[in-house]
Amino acid sequence: MSLNLNTNTLMKTAMYRVTIFVAVAVALAGQRGFAADDPETSWRDQPGSSHQEWRFDTASNPLTAEVCLGSAPHSATVTPGLFALGWQSALPGLGDASGFWDLGSRGTISAPLPALVTSPEPSLRYILVSVFQYQDGGIYSELATVFVPGATYVRTGVDFSDFGTLGEWTVDQTLWRVDAGASAGLVSITGAGNGSIVDKVILEAGAPATQSALLKIRSLGGSAFEISWAASLQGFVLESNPDLNDAGGWQPVDAQVQVSGDQQFVQLAGGDAARFFRLHKP
Repeated sequence: MSLNLNTNTLMKTAMYRVTIFVAVAVALAGQRGFAADDPETSWRDQPGSSHQEWRFDTASNPLTAEVCLGSAPHSATVTPGLFALGWQSALPGLGDASGFWDLGSRGTISAPLPALVTSPEPSLRYILVSVFQYQDGGIYSELATVFVPGATYVRTGVDFSDFGTLGEWTVDQTLWRVDAGASAGLVSITGAGNGSIVDKVILEAGAPATQSALLKIRSLGGSAFEISWAASLQGFVLESNPDLNDAGGWQPVDAQVQVSGDQQFVQLAGGDAARFFRLHKP
């Protein structure tokens, strides 16, 4: 038996592939990955942060993270869904990728997080989940979904990774916030209804650098003046004291705190006596 393809058939096939690429590019055009200088992810690869990476180089399930920085290695568990092919070393049409899971319909990957975010802490923390998965304009047109119980979803960014025959490997990144006093549970990645093929999963966690509680002062004319500090500094009380040598002389400033942009401030009337100010967190 032989199969003959004429010129028109080849042109239609080529146009179909171009259409697939364009569809994927348009779908992701409004989303970008997280830049290195993003203020909400500036903690990445910094001291105290955690980085765990599952590359699925083998069919082991559960699988210990092949890359682990900043915390003890954890194991991810894969639960294939309907029509799943399971672990594959390679599949035709998926480019140079090797070692991945075909999750099938609604299959899941569950991965634990470091103690940095699974136990309550007095400070804000972030989790960044990166899922490398195949996407085209047909069966794999939808991305797998990510859920982190106990954490608050912040935003999503998508980057391109590599091309396959009729689609490409994309990096779907979701950023999550763990508020002070809260804790997060297992990360759950659920395949799309038509199926998902996942090549790699990266979990990163960390806390933003502590911001200095600096006060700024400026004259408003006459004896009036304004004291301001960063709006991101929450839970602080502005206090004043006429005598720095009197440790018990600090009292809350009786003035309304206002917010403008990234600053909060109070406006006060001056007097003849000296006063000193500080931010204090009870």
